[in-house]
Amino acid sequence: MNHHPIVFKNTMRASLQLLVLLLLFTPRLVAEEFPIVATDRKAITGDGYVITMKNTSDSSFRITFSALGKTVQKVVDASATWELGHAEGFTLAVGDKYTMTVGEKTVERVILEKKIPPISPTFRKALLGSSLVLVVQRNKDSVKGIQVVAVRPTTGEKKIFTNSAWVTVTYEIGHLEGWAFQKGDKVTITGEGIEKIELTVE
Repeated sequence: MNHHPIVFKNTMRASLQLLVLLLLFTPRLVAEEFPIVATDRKAITGDGYVITMKNTSDSSFRITFSALGKTVQKVVDASATWELGHAEGFTLAVGDKYTMTVGEKTVERVILEKKIPPISPTFRKALLGSSLVLVVQRNKDSVKGIQVVAVRPTTGEKKIFTNSAWVTVTYEIGHLEGWAFQKGDKVTITGEGIEKIELTVE
């Protein structure tokens, strides 16, 4: 009789361990079943949305893409991406469905409406050297001008940049403009029609 509680505890412990293993590994296995991750974004120019398909595997795959009654195929190398939108003959709108097929596996996606911020700031690696470049993309014409304040906490350096005339849909600040961004730098972006954005370079 005294042994039953121990057996019960051991059984429960084994069951819990099995459950934890299932929770940890099942999502990974499911994700690996289809090697393509698809995202959509509003086209910067032109109409509709752009679909970006990224091959997350270590092998090349032939992707069959179908939408709006049309089908196209392409071999996408490992870690490479394939984009389709208005320029490629697919003017996709909110609510439109599209499918991707790799081998015998097919997944279906629907384009959902997204709230697009007035601007989208990101960082990219500089073409020369090891510094970074701040890239601010204007998503709405209502944004007329922005002010960017760059601060380097380690040295106390500070510089203010003002962009009041958007020559293109993007505004870049890097070494050539007077600030080579590096890890730890802080950025504050303000402007009429946008909420203040604060970033730290990572």
